[in-house]
Amino acid sequence: MNRITLSKVYFFMLSAGGISFGMSYPQTLWFLAFFFLIPVLYYLDTYEQDSFAKSFGYMFFFSFTFIVFSTRWFLSTYPLDWLKISNAPLSLVMIGGIWLLFSLGVSLPLAFWLPCISRIRNLSFLTNALIGGFFWVIFEYLRSWFVALSIYGNETLFGPHHTYYSLAYLLSGVPFLKNILPVGGIYLGTFVIILINYFLYYLFFSKVKQKKQTVFLFVLVFVIILFCSSYMNLLRREDSEGVYFSATVVTTRLAPSLSLEKEKGEIVVNLTNSLKNTKSIIILPENANILIPSFTNVEQMESLKNKNLIIGSFSGAHFYNMYFFNPSTKYTEYYKKQLLMPVGEYNVAFLNFLIKLASNKEWSVLYDRIKRFSKKGSGSSVFKEESVKGLIFGSSLCSENISPYIYRNATRAGATVLLNLASHRPFHDSSLLSRQTLAINTVRALENGRYFVTASNYDQSFVITDTGNLSYISKSESIFLVDSVNIQIKKYITPYTAYGDYFVYISFIYISLYLVWSFKERK
Repeated sequence: MNRITLSKVYFFMLSAGGISFGMSYPQTLWFLAFFFLIPVLYYLDTYEQDSFAKSFGYMFFFSFTFIVFSTRWFLSTYPLDWLKISNAPLSLVMIGGIWLLFSLGVSLPLAFWLPCISRIRNLSFLTNALIGGFFWVIFEYLRSWFVALSIYGNETLFGPHHTYYSLAYLLSGVPFLKNILPVGGIYLGTFVIILINYFLYYLFFSKVKQKKQTVFLFVLVFVIILFCSSYMNLLRREDSEGVYFSATVVTTRLAPSLSLEKEKGEIVVNLTNSLKNTKSIIILPENANILIPSFTNVEQMESLKNKNLIIGSFSGAHFYNMYFFNPSTKYTEYYKKQLLMPVGEYNVAFLNFLIKLASNKEWSVLYDRIKRFSKKGSGSSVFKEESVKGLIFGSSLCSENISPYIYRNATRAGATVLLNLASHRPFHDSSLLSRQTLAINTVRALENGRYFVTASNYDQSFVITDTGNLSYISKSESIFLVDSVNIQIKKYITPYTAYGDYFVYISFIYISLYLVWSFKERK
């Protein structure tokens, strides 16, 4: 590798390192999102003769480095004790192999961004910035589809659900800028981030100064931010009289074990009975299982009658299911998880070989069971609770928080509070995953203008307001932590909830019109 090639690699390494640090610490290092692209833009200005293949290779290196470092929480699943695998080298091969293969696959779509941008670098600065932003939005969207179609099997929902690598998650805690998310979702947020990178580059680093266009770009970004912030503040003021209600959120540290389901159910029932707030809505995390009524003894069920509603999960043929249970009437409504994940909930085809190598009978039996029965669930994710006027839960389980569409559809169906039951036990207390989970759930709250409640096993539980503020977060690491939280019902509809991914469609239209125009110009 010659010195020039090495210097180019440094540019992309610096760029990828900056954005991956931001993704790793979204609550504190979010500002890196507005500078991360500057080394790449400098490369574009400096090296004009690179071919399509070289540009593709450099951008693939950037994308791969960014994904590897921002998803390194996957390594925290080592050792695979939660899957009963005692072979440490095999665990390392499986975890490392899946992590690297996933990162390689996810890196591919975004690698086309630089070659596309390289073809139009001789245009005006403003045109470059707009096309750069629109192209990034398109490839970020297509990457979500690529993950679904190439990495996940038919046991999960195909579609752009897998969005945790979106740049816009870094806006979740930024005053004013986070108001972009309820107006245009993560794609408008990403577009604004790219425009700010272009603006800062041309303002401080570009050799060619185009003052009028630089000022125009600044005004454009400022107007977008001001409009989004003003419009959202107006919507929230109109819905400021929402009803508050109290709920009991339980945080646990319970290891998953199919052989201990009955014991765990009895422990949670006894805990629930001990709560002083008798007429309460109780929210249990995933894996803290109260067995459904037909499997719980009569005496225990009678003792739960002084509770209004119990929300929890239980292990079934579909792995984990959510239920809403009214103890006084014994009415139960179920929600089966829609968005399944590889390894934990269904068996990816190429893992069959490694499963046989594991030579662990218990694990093989478990995965044979999952392979036969685990498939995307059914049932409504929306549940209306009669004890509180206007309370309708829009629900999800664990990894479904990475899908904007499950929550958007629930809000469109009338949900006034969003809810996620999670268990991060396999990740051995990964602080990185915890930080990213908080950022992702904050974006879901902002996108739909709803309070977002998360009850967790082996992670912190929290409540996020519709404005993206953290109103409650659990602190203790005891086996059971019980806290009373206040939640407000919200009913206003954000533009993102109403119109969905309209900004992606705008991006496609803009790029298509530009390509038609450029073709005519060349002709």
